[in-house]
Order: sequence, then C-alpha cells, then structure tokens
Amino acid sequence: MIFDVGHGGGSFAWRIAVPAMKEGLLPDSISTDLHINSMNAGMKDMLNVMDKFLAMGMPLDGVIARSTWNPAKEIRHEELGNLSVDAPADVAVLRLEKGNSASPTCTAPG
Repeated sequence: MIFDVGHGGGSFAWRIAVPAMKEGLLPDSISTDLHINSMNAGMKDMLNVMDKFLAMGMPLDGVIARSTWNPAKEIRHEELGNLSVDAPADVAVLRLEKGNSASPTCTAPG
C-alpha cells in the first residue's frame, strides 16, 4: 500500500494532517491533484504542498525524497527522480527561507 498525499482542492485538511503526522503516519509521496479548480484554492502548486509538510515538522530531506525519488519508484520509473549519471534531469533550484511566519518556505531563487 502506498500513501500519497495527492493534495487538490479538497483532499487536505490540517485538522487531519497534523495529528496524523504527530502519530507517525507519514506519506510515502507528496504530490498535487492539479486541476482547474484546485490551482486557485488551498493547493496552489507543488512548492505550496511541500511547504505544508515542512510546517508540520517533516525534515527538508524527507520532503524532497517524497516529492521526487519516492514517486518515481512508485510508478516504477527509477530513472526519474534522481540526479544519477545518464538519468534524465528536470531540476529545480530552491532556497529554504525562514521569515516571521511560523512556517519555513521553499522558494525558487531569483
């Protein structure tokens, strides 16, 4: 069984996610359920979803693995989701910023 977040317009609730994380119920993968209605609601984009897990205390390396390598393994395409020699690359360069809010934020530099 694979536990994927699949955050869309209505498939994420803080009141469920926070206690689940505290009990050790961590998703195997973090993804979006991007569609016309979800992109302008609580999900916004992949960085927004990743940021929610940072805010709940998941370490950055766990958030990255659950957003890249783990999904690639789940769909049986292990050539994806990593930066191995000769692997196809689709790279995002991010910077972790901490501001005045209670949660860290992932942003694309520049």
